[in-house]
Amino acid sequence: DYDKGVFSRQATGESDGYRAEGRTRLFIAGEVNPDWTYGAMIENTQDFDTNAQNSETKFRRAFVTGNLGSGVKVTAGRQYFKIGAGNVADLTGDALKVDFGKVLKGTAFIGRFDSDNGITSAARNDVYGLGLAYDFDKNFYMNAAAFSVDDNGYSAVTDREIYSAGLGYKFDKNTSIYGEYLKSSENDTQGNDDGFAVTLAYKGAKAAKADTWGAYATYYDQAATTMIDHASEGIGDMEKAYFASSGIKGYEVGVGYTLAKNVLAEVSYYDFENKENSSIDNNMLWSRLTFSF
Repeated sequence: DYDKGVFSRQATGESDGYRAEGRTRLFIAGEVNPDWTYGAMIENTQDFDTNAQNSETKFRRAFVTGNLGSGVKVTAGRQYFKIGAGNVADLTGDALKVDFGKVLKGTAFIGRFDSDNGITSAARNDVYGLGLAYDFDKNFYMNAAAFSVDDNGYSAVTDREIYSAGLGYKFDKNTSIYGEYLKSSENDTQGNDDGFAVTLAYKGAKAAKADTWGAYATYYDQAATTMIDHASEGIGDMEKAYFASSGIKGYEVGVGYTLAKNVLAEVSYYDFENKENSSIDNNMLWSRLTFSF
């Protein structure tokens, strides 16, 4: 896919910035036996901002997945997964994950994951937790989760427990809303320990079907200690330090459209502020064109 972002940080002394890159991801899957499979992902990133042919290729994921009895699945190794809406954690790391249940669905995990801290790239959180999902009916559903974070010896990471509970409702086949409340056992630097996020979504672009489209809007108000590695691109790698101590407050809106089969175009706009200091903010326009095959 091809990503580019235009961003501005108003209280940092930096001028507006621009970043463009191309990513190629190769997914590998193979059957070990009827009960176990192997999966991996190799990623190459090209920097389009210079003519220096800057490029890197990394093995981003490598894991095995197996079935243990009826309705229990184990995944072990370097992997990616998201609990709930990703407002606490959009996790990539070395982990053991167990999925279970058919009516009340659960995900239990333990592992070491990238930090959302933004102050030191070496910090990797030791985290274990449990996520639950339940459908009351075909339109009304809930998610709940608990996370325990170990600082792993890094002073910039806070030992804490984080709890989340969310409710979602589908008004019809096109429109839905989801809201989530988050609570931490520790305060951030401004004394805050909780937060919430609400998303309104309409339709959705399907990569395999041309001319489909969708749009969404999300509002966030979260203390820093309610986040491990937030899913929003608005606090991506270059922006994490600006929200690491006092959390985020702001919104994102986006739209996606399938130009042709397996060609998906997406545009999102982010307007985030440091929760306790509105002069520290980040505005970013993010566009992405994805080719899948």
